[in-house]
Amino acid sequence: MNTFFSKVCFLFALYAAFHLAEACKKTECDCPPLLPHFDYSAIHAGSVSPVSSGLLKLMIFADSVNYLAAAPRKTDFSIISSALACDCGTSGLDGPKFRIQSLNIYADRDFNDTLPAGASLNPIFLQSGGDYIAPMTYPDLGPPDFHAAESGISLIELITFEKPESLTVPFRFRIELVKMNGDTLTAETGDVYFQ
Repeated sequence: MNTFFSKVCFLFALYAAFHLAEACKKTECDCPPLLPHFDYSAIHAGSVSPVSSGLLKLMIFADSVNYLAAAPRKTDFSIISSALACDCGTSGLDGPKFRIQSLNIYADRDFNDTLPAGASLNPIFLQSGGDYIAPMTYPDLGPPDFHAAESGISLIELITFEKPESLTVPFRFRIELVKMNGDTLTAETGDVYFQ
């Protein structure tokens, strides 16, 4: 009986030693390969309605996102998890494969005397980039773009403090986005009411 117990303890100690040795020998994380770029084939637009406090914020979301440009990586077979703590990162951190060439905003009604229906509203909108706010027509900045974030793809926020002349009718804003590869994507907000 004592011999059986000694054998079981020896085998358990041997197993624990192998387990610890394999867990500690790993110096690399077992992260899946990161895909550096992303692409999207659709966009959605939204806004808070009714617009109060004089601030209209348009939000543009990338949809149908695919992560691109990964090389296959050989992974070693292992039964034991690594003792090393890993931060595997986020795919898409190198940005979109095709940047935005142009982004235009249009209203379905006359916004005012100088901005009739179908005219670009870019001159009255600002792009909000978190740390900065700049006019959409600022020549050195270029159009805003999507970026990868921990929770997915970030949105593009465009704001204006301008109000239309007629506050009694709803407006619909159409976003037209042209990517560097020539793809044109459009999205339209729902009805937006001004107070």
